Amino acid sequence: MADLKGRYPLATADGQSIPLDIVRPHGILSKTFITASGTAALTCPAAVDMMEVISSEDCLIQFASSAASASALVDGTLKVSAVYIPADVIKIITPPIGMKSFSIIGITNAGIAVIQFLESWSGMSLASQSTRR
Repeated sequence: MADLKGRYPLATADGQSIPLDIVRPHGILSKTFITASGTAALTCPAAVDMMEVISSEDCLIQFASSAASASALVDGTLKVSAVYIPADVIKIITPPIGMKSFSIIGITNAGIAVIQFLESWSGMSLASQSTRR
């Protein structure tokens, strides 16, 4: 099932899936983080639709419309616009609409997060596939 913009996961006109490895890389960022406080606010490039993230330690990415500031999890308190990234697991995420600023904080240990910024290929969305037969 695609998102509202008709993006991934993609499918051909006959319903066969197209793997995510066809996305266009925009850039890559390595950022160290600690557990005491979130990193300084970082910004997704304007053209970026998705982020592929892997981290050496469990961490949390907090999104905001500007000047994102990640803080530690509090027992029983909902943290909105945030994504948990388990250690050594690749996650593909999309920033929430209108929230291109983000900050990273470690859950229990300091570590390094590597973020690959990805763009959707124009012309490859589901809507355009059905018209290109």
